[in-house]
Amino acid sequence: MFGRKKKSRRQGVMLILLDSSLREISACPIREYVLPEKVVLALSVEYFNDPDPCEIHRGAVHNRVMMELMESCAPGTTRAMEELPEAMHAWFPKETAFVRIAE
Repeated sequence: MFGRKKKSRRQGVMLILLDSSLREISACPIREYVLPEKVVLALSVEYFNDPDPCEIHRGAVHNRVMMELMESCAPGTTRAMEELPEAMHAWFPKETAFVRIAE
């Protein structure tokens, strides 16, 4: 009754990266995906005019990028990299051919 609450096992929305053979390259909760540092720095300058972003700006960049991704690739769908805007290609490893958002 007054003990600790049990943690939910639900991990939320998952980001799954696939190669051209549809083999999984990487899978993680979307909130835990690590963007390449050069992307974070470039977008921090674009969004905030901040070449040395603090954790707040880094978090804001990550949230905005993930929201843009989810607008282009709705949960439950798999999209080929060619279908995504060119700017998004830098967000993922070069061997990524497909992006899947799963709930």
